[in-house]
Amino acid sequence: MNRNKSTEQRLGIEWDKNNLLNNYLFNILTQFGAALVSFFIVWTITRYSGTEILAVTVAVTAGSQAAVLFCNWTSIAVIRLGGEEYINTHGISFIFSARTVILLFNIAALILLYPLWNNFLTSLLKIPGDTGPYLLCQFVLMSILSHFTAGLQAVKLLRLQGVLLLLEKGISLVIILLVYFFFNISWQNIMVAYLIAVAVSCICSFFLLRKYFLFRIERKHLKQVLYFSFPLLPYGITAFLSTNYLDTFFISNYLERNDLGIYSVAYQFYGVWSQLPTILGGLMMPMFLSYLVRNHLHVVERFLKESMHIVVLIWTMLSAILAFALCIIIPEAFNINHPQLNSILIIFILGTAFLIPNFIGFNPYILARKVVFFAFPLTIITAGLNLLGNFLLIPKYGLIGSTYSTILSMLTGFIATYFFLTYYFRVNAIRCVMSLAPALLGILLCFWISNILVILGSVLFSALLLLFLYRNNFESVIGFLKNSLHTRSIV
Repeated sequence: MNRNKSTEQRLGIEWDKNNLLNNYLFNILTQFGAALVSFFIVWTITRYSGTEILAVTVAVTAGSQAAVLFCNWTSIAVIRLGGEEYINTHGISFIFSARTVILLFNIAALILLYPLWNNFLTSLLKIPGDTGPYLLCQFVLMSILSHFTAGLQAVKLLRLQGVLLLLEKGISLVIILLVYFFFNISWQNIMVAYLIAVAVSCICSFFLLRKYFLFRIERKHLKQVLYFSFPLLPYGITAFLSTNYLDTFFISNYLERNDLGIYSVAYQFYGVWSQLPTILGGLMMPMFLSYLVRNHLHVVERFLKESMHIVVLIWTMLSAILAFALCIIIPEAFNINHPQLNSILIIFILGTAFLIPNFIGFNPYILARKVVFFAFPLTIITAGLNLLGNFLLIPKYGLIGSTYSTILSMLTGFIATYFFLTYYFRVNAIRCVMSLAPALLGILLCFWISNILVILGSVLFSALLLLFLYRNNFESVIGFLKNSLHTRSIV
């Protein structure tokens, strides 16, 4: 693999540190642009075709995602093993090629079994029988795009992920607007728009990534990818039960189709807000890996123990402010009148605080240490709670029951990961546990109180109080930021 100046610059810790802030801000901007486009798409569909058309497209996407999960159990190997190969050899030929073969085998197997799982999904989701071809096409394209996205992350082309997402959403919007002006909006036309957009993103990803790999298959690298990924196979199978797509199945069966459309609107905003820590986690992983390769992991552990709880508290305050704004704007903008809408929005937005420690700290650290066996028992626990919660709460409490089930699953995931980190790696981040109290308070108040000012005011007050108590830790946060973003030495 040829080594050029750009590749040389991205190999070490210095590039990760010096570009962390720029990469994060760039990806936030592209994510924000993609979010605006997505909101306009959802607004167009709900405003001019109703929430039922939106509900069908959400259900079809949920079905295709269920199939994608069976193929993506080896994708993390590209990020972790491919990232290490890139640092050492300046390319990802062996790992990426090995995972390509495994992915194609998985796709072929699911295509052969298509008649079985298609009938099952369409019946379970209560969607039209002719959605099958759309399910199949979306599953194949999304699996391929996920593969290329993992490759881009492995070679540290982190900004391109946001650009491709914005491109995909933009193409979808253009096609949907053309359909609106010249045809009638239907779920079929919307799905075609989505498929074209994903196909274009796949083609662009291939051309962006092709100079970093040559197709080279060696048995030892196939074994390496499989050995690394096999503990994640059960995780890939059960992970679906930890996602909002499980909510889609239960809402489709227990509630009205219109309820699924309303829930998907609220989840759209939750998804965008949760993308911010997701993006940051994607940027932290290469940096953590570089620290590990250079034997400076103590810097990461100090961040987990002395700084991350401050980030959680600040995030909680921002989430409370955002939740208040959404409760005012969404009912008017989307013409939705539902008694549980405000509670759903508050629970979802505040619940993202439970993701912060895992996304930007715990998970990148565990993955950098090549510990993957924990993923399966963790998923069993969170998936089981989500499944049981949906089964018990949705019939009794409706949409708010589904929301509580999702948040309970996330909170349990944090608690389990915290104890694993404490006892397996001897890294105790107890302050992160305390920092989640304000978000938990607001979520619990939603069950008894409908006044959003009282709920969110309580969250802000308690978060400010904890920030005051932890005021001495601001110096640690500032020190980590200086070390990661500005200096050229590792403390």
